[in-house]
Amino acid sequence: MHQVVAGIHIEDQVFPKKCGHTPGRRVTPMQDMVAKIRVAVATRDSRDFLIVARTDARGLYGLDEALRRGEAFAKAGADVLFIESPQSEEEMRRIGVAFDLPLLANMVEGGSTPIKSAQALQALGFS
Repeated sequence: MHQVVAGIHIEDQVFPKKCGHTPGRRVTPMQDMVAKIRVAVATRDSRDFLIVARTDARGLYGLDEALRRGEAFAKAGADVLFIESPQSEEEMRRIGVAFDLPLLANMVEGGSTPIKSAQALQALGFS
């Protein structure tokens, strides 16, 4: 059986990794993450291979820093952005209007992010 990898998920969370809805996560310097994304973009051999860039900065530094990182990741060439653990519908809306790229949402029961239907997520700008 032949399997093909269709993308890679790169995140700025420092090892040891934790669930995105738990406290105590740490992130790498933004320039290190940007360098990883640029290498991934430069070495992929097909535009069909997607690069998903995740930041866990929201929990440590607030939404503004997470948005700043998302913008830097987009400029570095990420195809999809994942701003982990927005804490309200308003934060989700701010993320949704800030980027012209597909956005990933992660919702878990008891987590930081409000649980929304697929239709509600699309209305907030997620895809």
